[in-house]
Amino acid sequence: MCKHISMLCLLAVLGVNSTWADEPEQILDSPFDIENCGAELYLAPEFPDQKVAEKPLSKEETQRATQLIRGLADTDTAGTGYAPTSNATAFLPVPVTERQNGGILPMRKTTRSESLAQLVEMGPRVLPLLLENLSNTTPTKFSISHEGHMGGMSFGYELPWNPLSRIETKILDGEKESARDHHSRGDPVGSSYTVKVGDLCFVAIGQIVGRNYRAVRYQMTMLYMINSPTHDERLLRQTRELWSGETPAVSVLKSLLTDYRTRATKLHVKCKPSLAYYSTDPGGTASYFQCESSIRLLYYYPKIACPLIAQRLRELDIRAGIIGSEEWHVREETNKVNTPEFVQDVAWSADPEISAEIDRIIRTSNDTAIVVGCVEGTSCGDATLFNTRCREYFRRIPQLKFDPNGIDNDVLLRIAQGDQPKERDALLALFRKNACGDRRRMLELALSRAPFPGSEKLPSGQRSTDD
Repeated sequence: MCKHISMLCLLAVLGVNSTWADEPEQILDSPFDIENCGAELYLAPEFPDQKVAEKPLSKEETQRATQLIRGLADTDTAGTGYAPTSNATAFLPVPVTERQNGGILPMRKTTRSESLAQLVEMGPRVLPLLLENLSNTTPTKFSISHEGHMGGMSFGYELPWNPLSRIETKILDGEKESARDHHSRGDPVGSSYTVKVGDLCFVAIGQIVGRNYRAVRYQMTMLYMINSPTHDERLLRQTRELWSGETPAVSVLKSLLTDYRTRATKLHVKCKPSLAYYSTDPGGTASYFQCESSIRLLYYYPKIACPLIAQRLRELDIRAGIIGSEEWHVREETNKVNTPEFVQDVAWSADPEISAEIDRIIRTSNDTAIVVGCVEGTSCGDATLFNTRCREYFRRIPQLKFDPNGIDNDVLLRIAQGDQPKERDALLALFRKNACGDRRRMLELALSRAPFPGSEKLPSGQRSTDD
């Protein structure tokens, strides 16, 4: 599934002709204080010099990228980064990274713009064309409207950033806010708005660099926020200033490595467990940057990223811990990352070292969320690998504590939707044999959402010791 972009050694190496690369490696003189939780962000030790070649787009690639940007005008439905009723996030080339982050119920998976996804797949080298087209006012076929007396639509100014990045802090005036907090302008829009090509280029830039740039998003209650570089000159200027340069591959690599090194001294100081990974918690902010950068490093810079990620997986504490328990706090503070999310966000990689570590975690961890994360992270990739990991997970189910939050559901739904009847039936039968009653009821729920001929006849199995 993964289409890694090969970085050939042609023109430049890290540290040459780049605004980012010219900056000293020490990002801040002291840790950045997040006032809401009283904890601090800091950078983990830097890695040995990481060199990457800078290969500009060829004439043919430039023509293809230009055509794809023109194709954005055909967008006619909401998608990741431009959905008025959903705040779902995803790295488009890796569908398994999609997560729902609030919106209007019932929340549905967003559609995928192929033109946008292919631009993101092209990676950092396409940034100059995207930045050039940020001011492109060509209308798409997607318009949003807001009717009724509650809520409304307004323009915003929202540029998420990493407070440990010297460049972002300098350009964005060093505002002391969480990197995912919103600072909306609130200019009125009216009753309708047509998304522009420049707006989708803004989304594409955020996809590539690991920033949640959203042209359209939902805000409680019944508010639609619009961040448009075609409307807001400041948004246009600062986005270009942040990511322009003669060496985009070098600049993005440096930024992603800074994100990957972002840590918090304490994960949960004043926050309740249920809010542990929201933006009010610096530990959640640090975890967010680590996970998002890991995905992009593996996709765009696999030769650099794979050894780093494999080593990180080897060092993880994978012991079981109920959310909010002392064991859970110790584990998460040791790992300095949301462990289930991290393993899920890297499990799709086909790198042999990473695959071996993910398989080891599935075999040895006694934490349900971590094991499920490893399995679910493979669900949009190699079907054989996914089935193998499901089989190992289902074999171990009696040893794993039942999670009432339904974390098995997506895995079960993927199996139920599989196109290999014999493998599907065997896996579901194994699940029913080893799972407790509550887990089996979750299976029935998944089957009700994706029934197939004969699903009602699968053996129910025996109740196991985790009932």
